[in-house]
Amino acid sequence: MPEFPKAQDFFESSSAAVGDHELRRKLESASARHLDHFAQVKADFPPYDDEREAAHRIKTDAIAHLDELLIDLTSKLEANGCKVFFAEDASQARDYIVALAKAKGATNVVKGKSMTTEEIDLNDALANAGIDAVETDLGEYIVQLRGERPSHIITPAI
Repeated sequence: MPEFPKAQDFFESSSAAVGDHELRRKLESASARHLDHFAQVKADFPPYDDEREAAHRIKTDAIAHLDELLIDLTSKLEANGCKVFFAEDASQARDYIVALAKAKGATNVVKGKSMTTEEIDLNDALANAGIDAVETDLGEYIVQLRGERPSHIITPAI
């Protein structure tokens, strides 16, 4: 992957952005469009509140039974030929992924948008191992090209 300039310090970038009136106008416009779109979608889908509550109940139940669900998922994945690895911490997860990439002879990898990989600093670990990682999500890719980290789970480049 080509070399890009390192990102500015967060506070330096934030201070400059606060004074950028055109940027502020664009962000306000984008935010307003998003909120308007959300309101329209919600109005077009009358069972929205009921469905949201059902999703919340399902999520709460899944968290309460996560141990059982993970055992079931692991069994089903392995029955279909998948290899499942549980890491005890970020370091163990990074080490496993880097070792797997090296064992396969990978020098370039693509990775889908995943906050988990951000949380475990996977891109840095791959880079330190001489493996170039390129994001497949456009917003994540823009942030990657700038040498920054995403600051928003849905719209990383806003």
